[in-house]
Amino acid sequence: MHRLLPIALLRPCPRLPQPNLILSRLLITTSGLRSTVAKPSVALLARLRQETQVPLTKAKEALVNTNNDYDAALAWLREDEQASGAKKAEKVKGRTASEGLVGVAGVEAMGRGAGMVTRGAIIELNCETDFVSRNPAFQTLATQVATTVLFLHDLAPATNSSRCIHTLPLDLVLSAPLLPLPTFDPDSLDPSTTTVQQSILALIGKLGENISLRRAAVVSPLLAPARTSRDRLLLTSHYVHGGTGTTGKIGSLVVLSISGAAAGPGETVGRLGRNLARQVVGYTPRYIHEADMPVGEAAEEAVLMRQGYMMGKGETVKETVEQVAQELGEGVKVEVVDFVRWEGGEGIERKEEDFVGEVMRAAGKARV
Repeated sequence: MHRLLPIALLRPCPRLPQPNLILSRLLITTSGLRSTVAKPSVALLARLRQETQVPLTKAKEALVNTNNDYDAALAWLREDEQASGAKKAEKVKGRTASEGLVGVAGVEAMGRGAGMVTRGAIIELNCETDFVSRNPAFQTLATQVATTVLFLHDLAPATNSSRCIHTLPLDLVLSAPLLPLPTFDPDSLDPSTTTVQQSILALIGKLGENISLRRAAVVSPLLAPARTSRDRLLLTSHYVHGGTGTTGKIGSLVVLSISGAAAGPGETVGRLGRNLARQVVGYTPRYIHEADMPVGEAAEEAVLMRQGYMMGKGETVKETVEQVAQELGEGVKVEVVDFVRWEGGEGIERKEEDFVGEVMRAAGKARV
């Protein structure tokens, strides 16, 4: 016998929304949310990646956050690079940076000709590995820092020294705006240009190694020895070995003084300067004249003027310099007044890495 159901249960239930209706409502809601977020422009995305070399996801994030404003996206990327770089720098600051490059810059490298080279700069930028030192981004930064230092000659501290090449305080260099390209028009800098320190931090974020500026020096005509006459001209030459034209493992600056010449020094003196810069790198002199040597030291090979001229046929550097002066005319005097030779990482104690132990520690195993 069947039981009768209560009347309340026999009443029709309220009609539930159909699945298709629910889905359409969800699509309308989410599409409204998506409409407020800018879609990255494909053209701007390609341009941003080409100019900055950032990953695709980072380029998209920059454009989305700036509503496809290209200049704002560039600024966003700079801030993001500096923030991530500063965070990474804090993690790696205790690591030894014993590798790196020496960078040089001068007027000659900027197309003014050998006779117009009155200034020069040299820097050492360090990193942890030779692999990173060969990275184009690292090489470019070293060149840019050297170019920046070229314009900081007026910041060289006053000294009683008779030298022309002066070391710059690193805090002044690091706070200076980084020149984007070798240029003789510092007024043309973009106002968004970052400082040397900010650029180093950004590169740390990209390459993941401890990177630091170790030293910087510049030829300062304003601080040149005052004992010479008004017609004196300083000629600066540079050379790097083991790298590009402006960066390498070893670099040098050589400063020549030319006085009494009726006309410009010409290509002869320019060639002499370049060859002497190579000589300083290859023959590692420590002094210009014997009189510069400390008492008790008798290493003649350490005196530049006593060395055999590497591009000559047996004559010394001193004899070659005197010969060039004679070729320029009566009463002309050519002198080597200063030089420096820097080698990347020299004097830095390199830590012996236990790579096997490091791998085992990373794997959570103790080395027996």
